[in-house]
Amino acid sequence: MTEEIKNKNQLEEARLKDEMEKRNSVDNKRYQESPVPAMPKKLGNIKGKMKEMSKLATPEKTLSLILEIDPLKDWVYFLALTGAILKDLLDLIEGVVILYIVVVVATFCVSIFISLMMVLANALEEQKNAGRRMMKRWLILSGATTGELLIGVDFIPMETIAVFAIYGLALLARKQAKEERKKEKKLSLEYA
Repeated sequence: MTEEIKNKNQLEEARLKDEMEKRNSVDNKRYQESPVPAMPKKLGNIKGKMKEMSKLATPEKTLSLILEIDPLKDWVYFLALTGAILKDLLDLIEGVVILYIVVVVATFCVSIFISLMMVLANALEEQKNAGRRMMKRWLILSGATTGELLIGVDFIPMETIAVFAIYGLALLARKQAKEERKKEKKLSLEYA
């Protein structure tokens, strides 16, 4: 029995030693770059991503996104946008405390409506990484909802801006999926 305990302790010490060597090795960069030991760095190059996003803000790229609009597929986003616009119009009458309570309730109701529309849109779209895209959309919406609840800045149409951003992300994903299918088709023709 004592030999089993001794072997387990030796095995545990060997595992810990191996883990420490991994953390301190020069070859394993994911442990070196991370500020927290033994945790991979997953954020990536934020500055590079911002430059990449700024390249999308050209008129040509914007027009190519506008050409991706399909009313038969995008009716869900139009409903969400209508709800957000109506809610932001309701923000304009929020001078009295009683109306502020009505606006807060309306904000929550419209946010729930928009999130349900996003779930429906996600179910209608065929795409890779649907969970990651859905999480981005929910983060944008929750940020806009939180901003709408702040007293000093609630007159800014944040819900409407959030729905436009979410719709833009959906159009961008649709465009990227189309380009990916073209590349796959081109490669399949080359190999055939």
